[in-house]
Amino acid sequence: MTPITTARSCSTPTSVSTPRFGPPSGLEFPPKVWPEFEFGTNDAYDYYLQIGPISNLKKALEPQASYWDDQVAHPNYDEYWKSRAIASHLRNVKCAVLTVGGLFDAEDLAGPYRVFNSVAQLDPATPNMLVEGPWVHGGWAYTVGDRLGSVMFAGE
Repeated sequence: MTPITTARSCSTPTSVSTPRFGPPSGLEFPPKVWPEFEFGTNDAYDYYLQIGPISNLKKALEPQASYWDDQVAHPNYDEYWKSRAIASHLRNVKCAVLTVGGLFDAEDLAGPYRVFNSVAQLDPATPNMLVEGPWVHGGWAYTVGDRLGSVMFAGE
């Protein structure tokens, strides 16, 4: 918190704490660009054929295999995953919500709709908007959004 001086009764200054904007100091953030995974070949399909059983992939992912471990330990939509589903936790949302999703999201196509509908149901007075576009998972954040691969969605 950064102290600021304010006027009380227009004459007596006092020091109050206000939140600082920006990241807190001392935290390490993940890299903006993740290192490329080295397949050891130009043919990713061949890599997966050569790796053998799917259990061998854990060795290739280490030391960052925690997400893999979660997937293996919980292959079905059990309580572990249900407790992490954000839509059920969207109660008492007071600020406006803009949910963005991609029509070509292979990871969670229904997620943005669940979030949008949850806010609409649990907090009907909250301004709530949904934007869907021709994007892959997270593609709205790192592409222009006018194409998916070589398929153009906008005229030039």
